[in-house]
Amino acid sequence: MKEDSPYYGFVLVTTDPMMKDGEIGSAFELIEARLEKAQWPLYERTRYRSSIIEGARVSFYVAGTRQVKGHIVATARVSQVKGFRYGQNLVDPESFLTDRPHTVLELGTIARLREPIDLRNRIQELTICPENPKNWGSVLQGGVTALGEADWKQLFRNAKPIEIKGGARHSEKAPRGAGPASAKIGGV
Repeated sequence: MKEDSPYYGFVLVTTDPMMKDGEIGSAFELIEARLEKAQWPLYERTRYRSSIIEGARVSFYVAGTRQVKGHIVATARVSQVKGFRYGQNLVDPESFLTDRPHTVLELGTIARLREPIDLRNRIQELTICPENPKNWGSVLQGGVTALGEADWKQLFRNAKPIEIKGGARHSEKAPRGAGPASAKIGGV
C-alpha cells in the first residue's frame, strides 16, 4: 500500500443477497463463495473503491439477518486489482443475483477467524465510532469502511485464524495442528 495513504485497512461489507429462486440468501455464504474463489467484486458506487490497491489489508463483514450476522469473519491482502470486462465470468455464483462489478480484487493470503469479531460490540473502541454510538451502522454504508492503523490493530489485536489460504496464487489449506493460530491477521 502507498505509504502516504491514510488508510491502513478496509472492512468490506456484504448484505444478504437476492437469490435466483426469489428467496433471500445468506451474506455469509456469499462471502464464503468469494473467498473460495479468492476474488472480491467492487461496484461502480462502492465507497473507497479507488483507494483499495495492491497490498491493501481487507476484512470481511457479514451484514444482514442470517448466520454470523454483524461479525467480521476473515481478513486478506489484495494481490491484484483488475477492471472487470464485459463477457468476463462473474465473481459470484449464478444462484446469487448480484450486479456486474466495476473492479475485481484478487485476494492473496486469506485468514478465516477462529472467533468472528462482533463489530457492533467493538465499535466504541475505534475512532470511526460515530458521536452517537446507537448509529454505529452508519459507518458501514457504502459497502466499504476505511480504517486507520490504530483502529485496525485494535480491532484485530486478539484475532486468530483457523485457516490460512494462499488465495489467488495458492489454494492449499494450513495442515491440522500446524499452528496457524499464531499467524498474523491481515498484516498486523
